[in-house]
Amino acid sequence: MRSTHEPRQRPISSSPQALPPAARPTQRPPVLTKSPTQKYQRLFSPEIYGLKAINDPISGLRRLLTDPNSIVVAVKGTCRHNGHENAIASYGVYFAEDAYHLNEHGIVPFPSPQTSQYAELFAMIKALDRVHQLIIGGEDLGQVVVKTDSQYLARG
Repeated sequence: MRSTHEPRQRPISSSPQALPPAARPTQRPPVLTKSPTQKYQRLFSPEIYGLKAINDPISGLRRLLTDPNSIVVAVKGTCRHNGHENAIASYGVYFAEDAYHLNEHGIVPFPSPQTSQYAELFAMIKALDRVHQLIIGGEDLGQVVVKTDSQYLARG
């Protein structure tokens, strides 16, 4: 039994919150770059990859004509009565006409925010979940191209 006068030992942790304030990191680490002068390409470049996508008859997925290890997926989020109390947000994810097991649409579940921006993000999350399933299933993907009309989503 411990004496009530002994100080309690704190567990040692390596998390930033466990460090004294002076030793805590003050900012995020820098984003990795390819070289000091060239950043990673985040947005799709039609000049590099072209605009033509084809249906892959074997997998049933849409791929860039110039990159057989790519996949093209379209996402859309929208909200009826956006900004109002009775708003209802919905989403859609489209891989290809024959990809019934991957295409998905529905209502953004409550209590999630019912806004068009949240619906766009929700559609993207659903698309990435499906891409993750493809990778786990053995699909060799080198590039995922997401088609969206949302500047909010495209610019991150």
